[in-house]
Amino acid sequence: MDQKPHKLKRRIRTVVRCAAFAVCIVLLLAPLPWPQAAFTVPASSPFVGVAASLAARSLGAAALVCTPVLVLALFQRRCFCRWACPVGLMTELAGRISPVSARRCRPIPRLGLWLALLSLSAAAVGYPLFLWLDPLAIFSGTLGSAFNPGSAATQASVGVLAGILLLSFVLPGAWCLKLCPLGASQDLLAAPRIWLRRRKDADSTATNDELIAEPMSRRSLLTTAVGATCAVAGVPLGLAAGTRDGNEKATLLRPPGAAEEWQFGQLCIRCGNCVRSCPSNIITTRWQFDSWSAWLAPEIAFESDYCREDCFTCMQVCPSGALRAPLSAPKPSIGLAQVLMDRCLLALGRECRTMCLTSCPYEAITLHEWTWEDDRRYPIVASEKCPGCGACQVACTPMDAIVVRPDTRG
Repeated sequence: MDQKPHKLKRRIRTVVRCAAFAVCIVLLLAPLPWPQAAFTVPASSPFVGVAASLAARSLGAAALVCTPVLVLALFQRRCFCRWACPVGLMTELAGRISPVSARRCRPIPRLGLWLALLSLSAAAVGYPLFLWLDPLAIFSGTLGSAFNPGSAATQASVGVLAGILLLSFVLPGAWCLKLCPLGASQDLLAAPRIWLRRRKDADSTATNDELIAEPMSRRSLLTTAVGATCAVAGVPLGLAAGTRDGNEKATLLRPPGAAEEWQFGQLCIRCGNCVRSCPSNIITTRWQFDSWSAWLAPEIAFESDYCREDCFTCMQVCPSGALRAPLSAPKPSIGLAQVLMDRCLLALGRECRTMCLTSCPYEAITLHEWTWEDDRRYPIVASEKCPGCGACQVACTPMDAIVVRPDTRG
């Protein structure tokens, strides 16, 4: 008779987890009338929300979305893991069909705590680490393959999720208990409450919480504190290294509202929301390696369309603050259009339809007329008006005589 309530609770939890899994699928895949629906899944992670807020020194929409999960974690350890995490449900199923005992993963150190502490400590100085290991970001990026199967970041997410499931089959519980930074961040949130409870009742015994996570010992707290100190001390060196190769990074066009290049690659969680939500399909990712921080981060490629002047979608669906929508200012610029005189038909004295001039929605392109000093006619880009939307570049497809490049004026 004593097992009946326990069995009922397990059944209820299974139903709730399956329902949460279905909700995540709908939010990420269903053609809902608002593109911001996909934002809620990766934004539900307190690991991402807290780190992004620390790095940005502000509270965005993602912080509001993850607040319920954060509050629940304060009062019940890993409540989200038990009841709502889609990756946790998949890894548990993989572990159940595994012939290996879950006890096999116990000797593995709790690397997830290190990842969480390092990420949050580094975020405090503006340079968050390992946000792309968040399971909700990986899950979101994996489902993005339904819309953009050719995206490099999407393909990477599929590979990482497959690796997590394989690990959970070989060593059940290894990901959730030992490696997941989202689960570890919830342990950190619950640690003060558990510590106070144990101080109050020194004779208390372990509860079912051990099925999800092992208690944090003094040694664990000490080592993670040391790791956090090392992270804070080492991040400035990483920032200096990131600025040294700034010339290489400046060749990449980022979506509008992108954070500074040295910070953008670490803030971006590679969830794929911006890629699949872009109505012009100009945001892409690639396998080409430029730097560790910028690898697989979204870029702009003006091939068949341009960035609409009234579109803020990519900034609205970004859960980590890598892309930030302005509250009242004009739309952030992407770069600056530049005319290549050796390709421009007008500059070469040949006939041209001046499509760059007529296609510019910002009226940022004019024609240089004949003067005694310069008798050529060619397009002139007004840098104070041009946001680098790419309309002129797309219009000049025959000659590719005008291109948008990162604005390095500062």
